[in-house]
Amino acid sequence: MQTEKFSLRTQILVVFAGLVLISLIAISAISMSATNQLGSSTKKLATEGLNDQAIRNMQASADQNARIVQQKFAVAETSINKIAKVVEELMDPDTQVGERKSYLDTETETALPNRYLDPEYGETISNTTSTYYYPNSYLVNGKLTNDMNDTIRRSAWLDETFSAIWSQNRDFVWLYVAFANGVFRNFPGAHVDDKKEYDPPAENWYVQALNAFGKITYVSPYFDITQGLVISLTKAVYVKGNLVGVVGLDFKTQTVRDKIVNVHFMKTGYASLFSASDLSVISHPDFDGSEEGVLITDLEKNGGSSWLTPGTLNEMTSGSNGTIQFTKTINGTPIDYLGVYSPVKSDNGDVTYVLLIVVQLEEVLAPINEVQKALDTLQSQTLKSLIGLGLLLLIVSLGVGLMVATAITSPIQKLIKLAQTVTRNITKDDPFEDINLKELETSDDELGELAKSFTTMIRTLKEDQKKKPRGLN
Repeated sequence: MQTEKFSLRTQILVVFAGLVLISLIAISAISMSATNQLGSSTKKLATEGLNDQAIRNMQASADQNARIVQQKFAVAETSINKIAKVVEELMDPDTQVGERKSYLDTETETALPNRYLDPEYGETISNTTSTYYYPNSYLVNGKLTNDMNDTIRRSAWLDETFSAIWSQNRDFVWLYVAFANGVFRNFPGAHVDDKKEYDPPAENWYVQALNAFGKITYVSPYFDITQGLVISLTKAVYVKGNLVGVVGLDFKTQTVRDKIVNVHFMKTGYASLFSASDLSVISHPDFDGSEEGVLITDLEKNGGSSWLTPGTLNEMTSGSNGTIQFTKTINGTPIDYLGVYSPVKSDNGDVTYVLLIVVQLEEVLAPINEVQKALDTLQSQTLKSLIGLGLLLLIVSLGVGLMVATAITSPIQKLIKLAQTVTRNITKDDPFEDINLKELETSDDELGELAKSFTTMIRTLKEDQKKKPRGLN
């Protein structure tokens, strides 16, 4: 069985379409590959950029709020240093100090000037005058020593300094000086202890100040029944190398706690503040400030233990800011979180507290996911456009190929038709009848030359046929 041969026109179309299709496939493949690479690169850069920006925003918020807290404590440190400076001057033996009326704490209800019942303190105080106190254990033969009397006389001149500082900073609950000889000067003036058993130099805040050798110390928060959570700042004072006593200031943390609790980042974010030395909490959404000794590890838990590992805490209290990712299981579902932290430092550079902002990682990445979806959609649309353009080009190319094939084969088909007509008429007296040479259109290309040659041949044969006698064909 003989295989049917394809026509020249079909062969031209197949070759033309094949070349076009191969070219389109190659171009489309290169374009799609470039689009995929560009899309992936753009998506990666956009994702990394948004992720970095989200972390930077969180870190900026943590740093800003840490600075606000630091500024509040800086005011307290400035006040402590001011009081300490005045104490140094007053207690210097070379300083001449006159007489000034002093009031024992037991005189609060009877003789203390400008006394009134303060609802915030829950007791009678004076906002202009301090009181002094001493424990019985420091008396000699039941009497004050000359050194104690001299300390009482000199320290009475602290009232002006105390009053000025306290009136400008109502977060300061108490201003005081515990002298090494047992005398205790307190402002605002108030009652201390009826039984005179309270021994300031034996207290933890006093000992910590001595161990700091003149540096300001932050004592662990304690709960005051009327003032709430309170922080003590203390500093040992020396005159000519000799210990005079310890200056102290009790700082009410309510304004700091309110500031930190009101820090919100996105919908799930919250802030907390804790001590760098003993991890005691100052502020946390789950902490109401009604008790002392609550640690950040008690509140930040993952199941039965805290996600704040010793290594993490060491890093957070090192003095630098940073980020950390962790997982907490809530109602049986693990949830990823992102935390950023920033230190709160004292004037001497020591890290006193750490501010921590925590937010669910999914919320942080939500804008990134939206951008990724948009980029994926754009990339998909681009690929579809490339495919559509390729199909359109293929159709146009096939149309052009059909026109070219027709232009090539049409003259040839006419020549074939004329040749077939001559062949059919070969037995006739005039084999060239019905031959219309005008059907052959000539052009300036090779096909035109072929048509001209064929026309010339037919005309020559016709002329020869006319010269021959009839019946001698």
